[in-house]
Amino acid sequence: PAPSQMRISTKLKIVTIAVAVASTAAMCAAGYRIASGALMKALEGRVIALAQTVAASIETGDFISVANSGDAQSQEYARLVGAMRSVQAANAIVEYPVTHVYLLAVSPTRRDTWSFVADAATPGTDDWSPPGETYDPDGDGISDMFTAARPTARRLSDRWGSWLSGYAPI
Repeated sequence: PAPSQMRISTKLKIVTIAVAVASTAAMCAAGYRIASGALMKALEGRVIALAQTVAASIETGDFISVANSGDAQSQEYARLVGAMRSVQAANAIVEYPVTHVYLLAVSPTRRDTWSFVADAATPGTDDWSPPGETYDPDGDGISDMFTAARPTARRLSDRWGSWLSGYAPI
């Protein structure tokens, strides 16, 4: 072949390879996006189910008693923590273990303020929040979870990090 034809065929090969690489990259990106979206939906479903399990295992009277008294030494608090730790322990040996379980209450005077009622973390550790401590997530996002009064999952950030959190009404 003539030198000018070689150049054109070489250019066509390069363009063909570039198109193949670009389309492969685009398909991989689309596949990743679809797969990560499906994984997130599955994790959200699992987190909601766990939040519902914790909510169902909580005695409403114990919750109200501790929310009103703030007594982390009471039998009611011990029962709340026991129920939460049972769910946490049952879900510790999985690919995505449950790391934190806690109960929140909306302030009776300010609907935009939440405080801890009970925390399954070990008292005295950096992860533990005593009853009555204000929960302050970064940004917006949880007020509608409380007003909707239905189980939900949301990605939130707070002073402990960024989390996929599940909430269910008690």
